[in-house]
Amino acid sequence: MSKSENKPKSSDPTTRFDPKLLKERLKQGEEVFLLDVRRPEELKQIGTIAGYHHIPMDQLEDRISEVPKGKPLVVF
Repeated sequence: MSKSENKPKSSDPTTRFDPKLLKERLKQGEEVFLLDVRRPEELKQIGTIAGYHHIPMDQLEDRISEVPKGKPLVVF
């Protein structure tokens, strides 16, 4: 067995996908927690996704308890 085979596997369940795929998954009824971490002025300028929860990045550490555990999380 090589050294690389002895290393623990990453438990990082991160998946990246494009906005079209997210839109389709939401349309199919998939339940996810949509977390918008942008600044308030960005929300006004660009808009966001229906059903989102806004916690600006600079507040996330203090408000992390608002993010549910055990539910898929989409951060943007």
